[in-house]
Amino acid sequence: MLRKFRKSKLMKNIILWAVIGVFILFVFVAWGSGRISGGGPNVIAQVAGEKIDRDTFRQEFYAQIEDLRDRLGDKPVTKGLIERMGLAERVLQTLEYRIILRKIASRFRLTVGDKELAQFIESMPAFQVNGVFVGPQEYKRRVMTLYRMSVPRFEEQMRLYLLERKLKEVVTAGVRLNPGELERAYRFNNERITAEIMYYAYSDVEVDKPTEEEKRAYFQKHRDKFVVPERRKGDFAFISAIKLKEKISVLPKELKEYYDENKDMFAKPDLYDYIRVKVKTEKELKDLLAQLKKGVALEVAGKKFGKVEKIEKMPINTVARAEASWLTQARVDEVSPPLKLKDGFEVLKLLRKVPGGFKKLEEVRDQVEAALKLKKAWELARDLAQKVYKEARKKGLAQAARDYGVKFYRTGFLKMGEATEGDPTSTVSSVLFQLKEEGKLSRPVRGYTGFFVVRLDKIQPSRPGKYEEFSERIGEELIKEKKMEKAKQVLQQAVKEGKVPEVVLHKEVTTDYSRAFRDDNIELSPEAVEALLDAPLNEWSKVILLPRGALVFRVKERILDKEKLKKELPRFAQQMLQREKDTFYRAFLQRQTENMKVKFNRSAFEKIKKELIGGF
Repeated sequence: MLRKFRKSKLMKNIILWAVIGVFILFVFVAWGSGRISGGGPNVIAQVAGEKIDRDTFRQEFYAQIEDLRDRLGDKPVTKGLIERMGLAERVLQTLEYRIILRKIASRFRLTVGDKELAQFIESMPAFQVNGVFVGPQEYKRRVMTLYRMSVPRFEEQMRLYLLERKLKEVVTAGVRLNPGELERAYRFNNERITAEIMYYAYSDVEVDKPTEEEKRAYFQKHRDKFVVPERRKGDFAFISAIKLKEKISVLPKELKEYYDENKDMFAKPDLYDYIRVKVKTEKELKDLLAQLKKGVALEVAGKKFGKVEKIEKMPINTVARAEASWLTQARVDEVSPPLKLKDGFEVLKLLRKVPGGFKKLEEVRDQVEAALKLKKAWELARDLAQKVYKEARKKGLAQAARDYGVKFYRTGFLKMGEATEGDPTSTVSSVLFQLKEEGKLSRPVRGYTGFFVVRLDKIQPSRPGKYEEFSERIGEELIKEKKMEKAKQVLQQAVKEGKVPEVVLHKEVTTDYSRAFRDDNIELSPEAVEALLDAPLNEWSKVILLPRGALVFRVKERILDKEKLKKELPRFAQQMLQREKDTFYRAFLQRQTENMKVKFNRSAFEKIKKELIGGF
């Protein structure tokens, strides 16, 4: 807690979700790699000995949900959206990164003290009115209303942001730009070219079908390309948490306890009624303000000079930041100063403010009951899976599955990541490839809808492929190779003789580098773009073999505003230097953390993930 900070001036307007985004931007710990199962049921992960528990994960999850709601506006946050975004995984990555950041910063003896943090926050106007701090109580209310977090959490976020900024400054202090690369990058972004091109699409190239002899010769020449990957087969028992949920009942007392423990899930934001008038030009704004100065009501003056909207019961966490910042400190019937928009200006008038709170249990009973049933179903499925595993070690997996009445499946030979009957998510094949010996049994593994117990039966090692197994692929590759060679020869001949066959696209285009030739459905490779940048004027290039065709070109003119170059190059250099520093910093972090021990308790993670997402 920063007492001095809360008694002083506060805060310039920094969008906190963008600050949190800084954390995610530099997360590099590869999901699923370097992880081992372990830890108690309350520990989701450990990074260099520091634990991430369920409460910490839950708090960060809800904070990022509110951040997501803020970005989506009036669009709903749904279970499907959360799953598609991989939000739970992002939350874990964010928490891991914070630990990693502190560990690395400590090696450089970097810290952020209370005074330094207060000075930084004092430079932000988000909690000021006319440059004056709104006071401790209003500050606390705005943090909770706008950012959906406690004051200590808000301050900790800002402290971490400053720590990362300080570490980044130290690490990247020696990063410099190559002058030649700087000008080249500027040209790529700003220069336009006029070029004559010839393009021969492979789809238009006709070649003979390869003979059997040609195919066999190709196979012999490229044998290393044709390998049959390792495959494994086994069997598995599946315990469905979703099916168990149908058999579970909950008591009113349990509902009340679950609701009380997870009350933050059911928070209601403050609601606002207000008038909004939008104008497009500065003249319209000036006329509108003149009418307001004469005492004309905003809703009346707005009809003449702009578009009038009456907004009712608008949740504060769905309002644009600029509007929310003013609304939270405004009094009823107060009119705002002009707020800048992308396409004009707006002026607001507050009509009514309804404080938020928490939804009553009666309002969310169905949601609470569904979440609690799912939680208990997963616990029951976990316990049942453990019993199946123990029984399988004594009697075999098939018998254990029969004894406990759960589904049992046998697989064929599977490649890594291949789905099978009873497991469309490929969990089983992944587990099979983790088991080290034939006959080995896995401990219960949590999937998307239940637990798996998997036994490895047979390993079919990778081996050199036979011609017959790859005959079709060989034919396809040979045909493409022949087409590429023919297209190259045709374009070389066209350049030499100046005669272009009708089947070849021949035209002059003016374009920039980022969209070069896209209108003609030509997909340039990075090498082709480099060639365009370096090409001398009025000379034909070498034939470039692209993914869908062959290209040859000559640049006739380069169009670049030299005065604009002189004016903009310093600013562009700063932007490019920042990108270079970002890249260097990410690489530095990766090197520093390669030896950090990261333990991941998949069971605990999947459990809380299902519990939290199940509430949507």
